[in-house]
Amino acid sequence: MSKKDILKLRAKEISLKPLNIDDLKQIELLVFYLSDEIYAIETSYIDEVSIVKHITEIPFMPNFIKGVINLRGHIYSIVDLAKYLGIIENEQTKDFIPKVIIIKSENMEFGILTYKIDGIKKINKSELSDIPVGVSDKNRKYMKSISNNLVVLDTEKLLSDENMKVYQEI
Repeated sequence: MSKKDILKLRAKEISLKPLNIDDLKQIELLVFYLSDEIYAIETSYIDEVSIVKHITEIPFMPNFIKGVINLRGHIYSIVDLAKYLGIIENEQTKDFIPKVIIIKSENMEFGILTYKIDGIKKINKSELSDIPVGVSDKNRKYMKSISNNLVVLDTEKLLSDENMKVYQEI
């Protein structure tokens, strides 16, 4: 078979594959770390990202609620998502300046504490895979998909989780 015949055969094979328009769509993600693990959130849920100067602790809160911050006159609860998901903290995280990712929906808003942000990344939807077997049910609930060792969180589920709401009275 000549080189020309091989190229014609390849072109024919490619042209026979149906094109899924959804696979061409991209999602924009903010990539950040929880300990050594790489996570991402769709930017459509992010209100802002800020360096944390001071977190005011509130007594009698669940251990994953670090406290609150005042960001331009608005009070946000700060969630240590690594602690909530049971991710063991890395000693190196103490070398980084803490940052907060403020996420919002119509009914809820809070900040996720992180120590390292990699920036914005666009990924084709076709690059996303299902969550592998073996991930705990608790953590799987908040994971939307994975792509090249990057876990895309289901921000809608985080924002609607009843555990993120504190109803205790002191």
